[in-house]
Amino acid sequence: MKEDRLNKLVKNQIDDAEEAAKKIGPDFEKEDIHEFRVAVKSLRSLIRLLDSSTGNDTFILPSDLIDIYHTSGIIRDAQLEHVKISHMDLDLPGYCNHLEKIISKHKKSWEKCYSKKIFSHLESYWSEAKPIVLTEAVVEQFIAGKLASITRISKSVSPSDEELHGIRKQLKDIFYVLKIVPGNLISAFNTAKQVEISELKWITDLIGAYNDDRIFMEHIKSYSQELLKPADSMTIDNITTEMARQLTKRKKEICDQVNKYISSQDWG
Repeated sequence: MKEDRLNKLVKNQIDDAEEAAKKIGPDFEKEDIHEFRVAVKSLRSLIRLLDSSTGNDTFILPSDLIDIYHTSGIIRDAQLEHVKISHMDLDLPGYCNHLEKIISKHKKSWEKCYSKKIFSHLESYWSEAKPIVLTEAVVEQFIAGKLASITRISKSVSPSDEELHGIRKQLKDIFYVLKIVPGNLISAFNTAKQVEISELKWITDLIGAYNDDRIFMEHIKSYSQELLKPADSMTIDNITTEMARQLTKRKKEICDQVNKYISSQDWG
């Protein structure tokens, strides 16, 4: 890909993140936050692809963008936990109040840190960066490296939660790159052609849902340890015991699905 087309591709990704960020305040709707985070993840995957062409961390996301990305994630996680509590019909008023405090605190943090300058500075940084040419070979090597990493982790007898999350991150990078990069750069790469975006999304969503529930369980466990009311703490203990049992079963099913998918794709 020639320099001018690559610059346009990067600029489009930055613009997507900027437009999504504008929608967040003051309402902080879950969908708007999700849109922003997806845009940043997409941009981050593109930057990782470009870094792979140079062999080092030539391109980095600025710390102020990372800060608002993490802040938005904390807000959305708390919002989703609220929804989960409602769907599970749990009686946890104290924890819900705790979540509201987290949301309120980080909304203020977003309003303090968010600025349009974050994105204008990022565009300036990119325009001044050393020009590179994105080739089919670079994309091929990038995806092949991700697939090799996934295969290596998946062969573990009992992958840790961190390793399972690592598989999801590798799959996400492939997912976003296949969506962003023009088809002519992957048309001759057999492995990339075999990776169906819909299947990638299904697996990443499966792991993501597991990870969300696991973190929710850890959060309410941690919260229960700070409670002074034994009855409330006992309620949470009962909930987390059952969740832990279900998560163990789901983790095995996810690992089986990942291995089945890898085998069907003949990734080596």
